[in-house]
Amino acid sequence: MEHQHSEEDLKAIAKQLSDPEGEYGIKTGESMNASNIGMTNSAVDALNLHGGEMILEIGHGNGGHIANLLRKANGLKYFGADISETIIAEAKRLNKEFVRSETANFHLTNGVDLPFEDKK
Repeated sequence: MEHQHSEEDLKAIAKQLSDPEGEYGIKTGESMNASNIGMTNSAVDALNLHGGEMILEIGHGNGGHIANLLRKANGLKYFGADISETIIAEAKRLNKEFVRSETANFHLTNGVDLPFEDKK
């Protein structure tokens, strides 16, 4: 028999998917990374990245894909922006070597205002 979620359950799931929080938010990030990694890697391949380029990703999830992205070319710099403090902390933890070397940077945003300049 299939489990039926209550309206309250569905609202809690929707909240975690839109702005993951706490331990359940970390698990949500892991689940989203696992289910999206094929699509994410295909998108990274399609970028045809070259050395020295800067990448801005809005809504980066737990950052489980960033090591693969940064291996695509030498000298890449990654900037991620997200509305979830939990997700930013997890992305920093998973990518601590890239954060330490300032190859990857993560920024908390309200989802409207982005703390980046336009570089042309």
